[in-house]
Amino acid sequence: MKNKFLLSGLLIFTCLLLHSQTTLPNMDFENWTSYGGGAYEEPSGGVWATANRIVLLGMPVTTEKTTDAESGSYAAKMTTKKYVGMTLTGSLATGVFDENATPPANMKLGQPFTARPLRFTGYYKYINNAGDSCAIYAILSLWNGTSHQIVAKANIQNPSNTVSTYTKFDLPFVYNSNDIPDSISVVFASSAGGAQMLGHEGSTLFIDSINLEYSTSINELPNSSMRVQCYPVPARAVVNFVLDRNVIDGTMKIFDELEREIKTVDGISNEFSVNVNDLSKGKYYYQIIEKNNIFFSGYFIVN
Repeated sequence: MKNKFLLSGLLIFTCLLLHSQTTLPNMDFENWTSYGGGAYEEPSGGVWATANRIVLLGMPVTTEKTTDAESGSYAAKMTTKKYVGMTLTGSLATGVFDENATPPANMKLGQPFTARPLRFTGYYKYINNAGDSCAIYAILSLWNGTSHQIVAKANIQNPSNTVSTYTKFDLPFVYNSNDIPDSISVVFASSAGGAQMLGHEGSTLFIDSINLEYSTSINELPNSSMRVQCYPVPARAVVNFVLDRNVIDGTMKIFDELEREIKTVDGISNEFSVNVNDLSKGKYYYQIIEKNNIFFSGYFIVN
């Protein structure tokens, strides 16, 4: 099975039982630790994992530090490579790589995490080879006793474009519920299809100076007792909202499934309607903000 040791476990949510936290160590990727007698390196901090351990099986390193950094001395560089006909995707994620596990469960994703950040930011460059695309995302999730349910996701919108100079990504976390998560999975990959052994040799992703932002002007209140009803489901022309109390200086922000903010509705009250004639069919997420506090997050469907 060693010929399948790559990012096949990228989408597997198996959380590590470590201490809870509201940030992650070594988010500037300045510190790296050597393994295998110097055969490969990984970012220090105890939460970052790569598939580099496959070098002990004679395969090439796909994730490494580079002095081509946005700031500081180092950044992370991931490169998609070929090995005896196989596609090996460069990857960096929160978790551990277990070479003794049966693929596709080699990559155990997740880091205990109990906060609700507003944004996922950082800097990246990307060399797109033959129409390839990269992966940059962060997922907050909650174990319900059976499986992990996604609480929020922040995902880059245009991963296939070649970006020749360091460019900031600033991604909002779009929340599906008011739940407090218990884990976070951050994933970077030079080929988004790496879990399916898809990608193009030479595609390269650089990542530096990532951050989880907690706005000082808009505060997330995950324990809000506000209740919201919206109808009809699905909606065609108008979505009606009924809140269980009045709001003051209320605003609704609406996001599409790519987490782009597409509409702002000011002056909302305890009952109001939103015209969705201009929206395509699909799922849309919303936040209800009162006096710079996010009191409720939910979604509606346009058909």
